[in-house]
Amino acid sequence: MKIKASWVLAGILLASALVTMIFWRQVTFSRRLGDDALETSLADGSTVRDAQHGLEEITRRFGEQAPGMDRWAARAVAASRRPEAPVRRAAAWAMQSAWTAQSRGDPAAGRDDFRARLREMLADPDEAARRNASCSLAWAGGKEGLPVLRSMLANHVVRAAAAGTVESVLAQGRLAVQDGRVARLRGEGGSVEVSAPVPGRVVAVLAAEGSVVKAGDPVLELAPDPLHVRNAALALACVGTPADALLLDALAGPSSPLPEADRAHVREAAAWLRRQ
Repeated sequence: MKIKASWVLAGILLASALVTMIFWRQVTFSRRLGDDALETSLADGSTVRDAQHGLEEITRRFGEQAPGMDRWAARAVAASRRPEAPVRRAAAWAMQSAWTAQSRGDPAAGRDDFRARLREMLADPDEAARRNASCSLAWAGGKEGLPVLRSMLANHVVRAAAAGTVESVLAQGRLAVQDGRVARLRGEGGSVEVSAPVPGRVVAVLAAEGSVVKAGDPVLELAPDPLHVRNAALALACVGTPADALLLDALAGPSSPLPEADRAHVREAAAWLRRQ
């Protein structure tokens, strides 16, 4: 009985390990992809997660300065044109990997095809995709995304997707998750959800429960997310002006709600801009 019990226990532990491994591979992109798997992950009709995994693999290969990257650069540009916003965001962010740590901010470095596509993405309908494109373009020395970078340091107003009566809205002080629901409206066609295009903490509710809003009306206001502030500060250090240091100062002081580690990066970026 003891021997049988030990085998049962071993089987349970093995099954548990396999489930954990499968779950981990599904929720992270740590598993490397070979060429065939990479092609499949970025093929038309692949899932959002597979496409994101493929873009992460392309990012790693650029970082490793792997050969034959023209092929995969073309796949990244193609992915940036997909209809799914999360894939376009990932593609815009992956394009900055073409610039090494030594060449960041150097207009002569990187890839012209990436620059051209990133400039187009400054008009992407998705706010987060525009932000990622602006940051990646800045690493290449491109200043076209400066207005977007500056907006990342300011509060963001979330607007109603349609007309209706506000049934529920995220309370002040609550954290809004990117793409997460922050309000629900009751319109003529039924319930309509309002999602946060970017993450942030609610600093003001602009449409209380029971109020009637039109499409495009402000619903709530979000403080800038610390990670987005940090990314914008680092990008501004590449392409910003001394005047941008004043914008950074407001988020670097002791009264700033940002964590100290993020405030330190903001202060460093502001100091760098003042030396320009």
